[in-house]
Amino acid sequence: MKALLLLAPLSWAAGADLVSLEEFEPKIVLEMRYAGAENFVGRPIAGYKAAKCLLSKPAAAALRRAQGELEAYGLGFKVFDC
Repeated sequence: MKALLLLAPLSWAAGADLVSLEEFEPKIVLEMRYAGAENFVGRPIAGYKAAKCLLSKPAAAALRRAQGELEAYGLGFKVFDC
């Protein structure tokens, strides 16, 4: 059983320090469906240039801490189209 967290794309301030969640915390499962054909329209959605989840460093660090706490219960996060 996995916990679920939905993240929506946000507008970032110029010069924001973003990190790749996949590299920052590889234990978090990513589903980047809008970047591929496995979504409700059957093709990549315009504007999704890559299947990459970019978050601010503080947000990624918070998810990493929460992921570590969930692992004690056999749980973890699955993030969709962040």
